[in-house]
Amino acid sequence: MPKYYENKNTEIDRLVKDINSRRPFDKKILKELSGYYRIGFTYSSNAIEGNSLPELKLPKRIFLNYTGCFTTE
Repeated sequence: MPKYYENKNTEIDRLVKDINSRRPFDKKILKELSGYYRIGFTYSSNAIEGNSLPELKLPKRIFLNYTGCFTTE
C-alpha cells in the first residue's frame, strides 16, 4: 500500500478513536447533528433534482409542518 494511504488510514483510525472516546453523545448534540445532516442531504438532493430552494429557507420547510408547528419527525 502506498505511504499516502497508510498515513490516511492512520489518521482515520485516530479520528475514530477520538470520536469513540466522546461517546455516548448528549441527546442535544445528536439532535443538532441529525438536523444538520438532514438539511444538508435534503438540500443536495433537491439541487440534484433541479430545485432552486435556497439552503437558508430549507429548515423552515423541513422542521415546520403545514400548521406551522415545530416538528423533528
